[in-house]
Amino acid sequence: MTFDADISAHLGVLFTFAGKVAEYRPAGGDPVACHVFVRQAEETEPAGFPSRVPQLGYTLEAQPDELGQTPAPGDVFVVGSDTWTITPRILEDSGEIFRAVVE
Repeated sequence: MTFDADISAHLGVLFTFAGKVAEYRPAGGDPVACHVFVRQAEETEPAGFPSRVPQLGYTLEAQPDELGQTPAPGDVFVVGSDTWTITPRILEDSGEIFRAVVE
């Protein structure tokens, strides 16, 4: 097996054991139980400009395979007592990992 194949094969295990239990609530569908990572990180705004201001923001990572679809802006994740809404700032969508800025 290649390195990428090994990572793909065990990604679900990583999310299950190290991620937080969550509920994905898509705008046009039924809620789905899942596991996610929510991280606080420095984001720079506004995107696309040569001079940007750093600020703290939150990102959420999930597995589209576990969700049954790729999240879209406006979709919501509930993690414990926190509710996170996907913003239009999608940072990664590889098909295996979905990562976006959340509010």
